Formats: sequence, C-alpha cells, structure tokens
Amino acid sequence: CINETSRYAEDESENTDPNYALLIEDENVVQGTLTEQGEMRWYGFILEQRAKASIMLQLVSNVDADIYLFKLNQDTHELNLVGESATSGLGVSEYCTEVLDDGMQLHIIKVHRIFNMR
Repeated sequence: CINETSRYAEDESENTDPNYALLIEDENVVQGTLTEQGEMRWYGFILEQRAKASIMLQLVSNVDADIYLFKLNQDTHELNLVGESATSGLGVSEYCTEVLDDGMQLHIIKVHRIFNMR
C-alpha cells in the first residue's frame, strides 16, 4: 500500500520501498547494482494516456531477478499487479510488456538468487 505522503527517490539508494520509487522517463536506461538475495528496487513512471509499456532487465551471469509491474489505485493507494516476467536462471534477461491505462505505474526488480563466485 502506498501512503499519501509518498515522494520519489532522489537516487537509487532510496528506492527500496514503493513509497520512494525512482521516477524514470520514457526511453531512459537505468543502471544499478543488486547485491543481496531478496533485494527489491522500485521504479515509477507516469503515462499521460493508454500506451504499451516495455521493461527489459539485463542481468549479469550470477544474478536471477524478476520484474513485477503494478498499477497504483489512486482511490485506495493499493498496488494492483498487472504484469510480470519471472524467468528462472542465472543471467537470464527479463522482459515485461503490457498495454496500460494512463496514470502512475510502478515496477519492481526483485532478486531471487545471487551466486557468489569467490
């Protein structure tokens, strides 16, 4: 559930909670580092009209992560799951594409497994 006082993250170190999602703009490439199993990173974008949204996650060879796409219900402040990409395997890219209504959308990157090569 998103609270009414949510703000956008100013940098990637803050976007571990949906209330502080990092706002991204169309066609932007975001790079980051995922270092812990179970780690989550939240990103948000706003659609002015109904549109197709595509999110691609390219992983390094020792990480397995997934994409979950949520629509924010403006009345209840709840997040409703509208799409996902959950392909298993280390280093496997994830791709999620959905036709979405206008408004605030949030997506999460969740790490399932990191294989340490030490």
